[in-house]
Amino acid sequence: MPSLQYLSGLRNDSFAEQTETTIQRDSTCFSHTTTLHFSNKKKGTMSTEEPKSPSLAELPKIPAELAKGVTKGRDLKHVETQEKNILPSSKDVYSEKVDPDLKEEIKAHETSKLRHTDTIEKIVLPTHEDVKRERVEEEMKSGIKNFDPQKLRSVSTEEKCVLPSSEDIAREKVPHLISKFDADSLKHVEPSVKTNLPTADEFVRDQVKNMAAKFDHGGLKHVEPNVKRDVEMLHKNRSYSMFNE
Repeated sequence: MPSLQYLSGLRNDSFAEQTETTIQRDSTCFSHTTTLHFSNKKKGTMSTEEPKSPSLAELPKIPAELAKGVTKGRDLKHVETQEKNILPSSKDVYSEKVDPDLKEEIKAHETSKLRHTDTIEKIVLPTHEDVKRERVEEEMKSGIKNFDPQKLRSVSTEEKCVLPSSEDIAREKVPHLISKFDADSLKHVEPSVKTNLPTADEFVRDQVKNMAAKFDHGGLKHVEPNVKRDVEMLHKNRSYSMFNE
């Protein structure tokens, strides 16, 4: 059985007598403390009797469930407790130091040291453009508020649905026809290259036409015509001489 230690003390009072008894049970994982209070019913009397230690039968009994827990405590695992103390940062410490100082300075500040200054009210006048803009806006707002809707004319809305023409329909069908065009329906055709080159006479004739069209008449010299009437006599003399030969 575990060892028992009894601590008793006597406390005399005019109203009550109280005795504390502590029971400690030596165990690896469990400690139980029981306090007994004895009070004297009679007031105004002091007891002269010496305290007596209670017998084994008078001691309080431990409940069965609690006794089972004491025996099971040997199976518990030892765990080391870790104390975590989050210290404040330097900024927190500085802020805590500064705030009280500022408050004290504000409280102890002397208003007599301040200088008196006269307040100057500055009114910026609007420009000519601002005044004109405000006037136009006011006239517009007043016109909208005081507008007479009876001046409006009743107009019947006409919905016009313009149908597409045959050309528009054909143009819209072209992409659809191209996407579904069957290339197998085409016929194979061998291409024949025909080149009609001009002849030499045609080439010379074209060059002469181009030169005549581009000819510069300013480079010609003026020549006066000379009419000769003796052409027939010379021709006759030449023919006669040829006959004699």
